[in-house]
Amino acid sequence: MQQSPLNLDHYHFLSVSVNHDENYKGSKSDLYPDISKAELNATISVTNPLDEDKKEFGLRLQLSLKPKKEGGYPYIINISIEGFFTVLKDLKQEGFDRENFVAINGSAVLFGVLREMIMMLTSRFPAGPVMLPTVNFLDLKNKMVQKVFSYRKQINYQ
Repeated sequence: MQQSPLNLDHYHFLSVSVNHDENYKGSKSDLYPDISKAELNATISVTNPLDEDKKEFGLRLQLSLKPKKEGGYPYIINISIEGFFTVLKDLKQEGFDRENFVAINGSAVLFGVLREMIMMLTSRFPAGPVMLPTVNFLDLKNKMVQKVFSYRKQINYQ
């Protein structure tokens, strides 16, 4: 095992909303509600580097989960997380884009945090826990990630 070139320095939640859809017509026969009946959307925002060396970045990941059709899924979920990352190694490969590297790998890290939070919260709801699917963010490599130009500095928590 070796340390990743991307370090998660801190994260916190910006918003959490979990609502049971009163129109849900399913049953609680399965361990998890059928995620294929839900629409999952993600928005990712990466800050400009927060330091002169262009190694510190902020990343926001917002997820929304809602029924594809009325009554088809038990939850309506909106959740947002913000993480602060440091690129530890001086990766100077030709064409290497640090912001893209942070967007792809940082999103994967924060998605795992969101998956656990959503599972914990929904486990106390009538329809049972939500297990988000396993996803990868490699498609971000060819897409423009929203860039946030004004951003607050990382708060040092001691």
